[in-house]
Parts: sequence; structure tokens; C-alpha cells
Amino acid sequence: MTGVQTCALPISRLPDRTRHPEFPIDSMADSEIVRRLALELANTQEKPCYGTPGFYVKRTLFARLLPDGDSVVVKIDQGDRARRMGADPNTFFTTAHYRNYPMMIVRLSTVEDADLRELLSNAWELAAS
Repeated sequence: MTGVQTCALPISRLPDRTRHPEFPIDSMADSEIVRRLALELANTQEKPCYGTPGFYVKRTLFARLLPDGDSVVVKIDQGDRARRMGADPNTFFTTAHYRNYPMMIVRLSTVEDADLRELLSNAWELAAS
């Protein structure tokens, strides 16, 4: 099967993750999944942003892949950001650069598929309004 990433860990050792029906059971979130989910949202445009793919609606950035290949930064409400970062700081975090902006970094190798879809959709809504 092409396009399916494999993981060195046996299935029994993978983290418990909620799977979306469109994702193969052995897939992990990656940049191509982020791209596909973002571009499914109405009027989304992909344009370079600081050397990596950025996703825009109405000329406003709502998500950007980061150069490490395992992270995406998303626009987010400050309250939701604090809640998510408190619940799972390994998956949801910021750096000093994003601290004063309504943005949060999401680690793709640990985020649940349903959360990634929800985060991108919510980020799109914030940027579109």
C-alpha cells in the first residue's frame, strides 16, 4: 500500500489513539494528513510561510507546518490552548515566540486524529471570522 507510513513500534506498543475512518490503522499524523485536512476546509489556500507550508483563509494564517516535520502550529482560542496544554503538554505546547499570540504547537506523532481534525477546523473558523 503506497502512502502509508509504518512505525518501528509493534501495534501493541503504540499509544492508544482514536482513529478517524479515513486514516489507516497504522498511520500516524504527518504533514500530508495536515495538508489534506486543511485543504478540505472551504476557501483554504496553501502558501509558503517562513519556508514551510502555511494554510490561509481570507488571507489569514490558521495553520503552518514547522520545519521539524513533526509539528504544526495552529490558531487557537487562549482558553482552549491553556486547557489542552495543561492536559497533554507533550502534544500541545508553545515556545517563547508564540507565547503572546493565539497560536499553539501540536506534535503530530502524539496527537489523536480526531483532535487534529478539530484543531484545524477551529483554527479555520477563528481565521475566517
